[in-house]
Amino acid sequence: MNPKMSFLAKAALPVVLVGAVAVGTWSWKSGSMPGLVDGRTYEIWLREAEVAPTDRDGNAWDPDGSGPDLTGIVSWQGQRILETTVASGGAIARWEPLAVKPVEILMKGEADAATVRRVGRFRMARGGFLEVGVFDDDPFDREFAGAFRIAMESLRPGMNGIRNDGILCRLVMVVADPDKPHAGDGEHEMGAGVTRLEAPPASMLGKSRRMADALDEAVERISKEFEQEIESVKEEVERAAGEIEKAIETWGKELEAVPTE
Repeated sequence: MNPKMSFLAKAALPVVLVGAVAVGTWSWKSGSMPGLVDGRTYEIWLREAEVAPTDRDGNAWDPDGSGPDLTGIVSWQGQRILETTVASGGAIARWEPLAVKPVEILMKGEADAATVRRVGRFRMARGGFLEVGVFDDDPFDREFAGAFRIAMESLRPGMNGIRNDGILCRLVMVVADPDKPHAGDGEHEMGAGVTRLEAPPASMLGKSRRMADALDEAVERISKEFEQEIESVKEEVERAAGEIEKAIETWGKELEAVPTE
């Protein structure tokens, strides 16, 4: 081979390799990565969430002007399967799949796998979905930041990212097959199959909040039933009044027909 050509071929090799990596990464992001296998159990955890500088009312997240204390929840089949630890004081929160609970360590004397792992598990099913919500965890309440309903078909092994123009503007979650822990190094930007929720799903509400909502629904139902009953009584009164009016009219005609001496 011509030495000059040999040199050019060797110089071009890294460029070709770099180009292959770039194409592979682009292809990964474009959605060509194989989807989840129907019927297989997967693990999921939240990696990162970003919220807007202010809450839904345009106010600071906390009265002292500090950033929110974010926590995330994942639900499957209407059941909560994962709740993260609280990431304090920042519009960008990041979580790891391992998080130690000091209380449990004190009680057990050691940290076992169940203590430190912070992952949820779900079974892939066509037509199924997951719901992911993020909240500002205040001492006496949780302020809703945002949530998404995600079709399972749109998920890919590895990191799955959502960008949005709402209060919850960025969310990254990781999906992994327990039998294949390494799922890839790219990030799948999700578009189709993601629906923004304007209110938190019932599975993400605290017990007191669920009870309050149930009470509100009960009061509303009783109010409607009472209104319907009042309307029914009103119609009955109007019908009875009409019959009385007709009876009086008939009685007056009969009275007029009676001959007078």
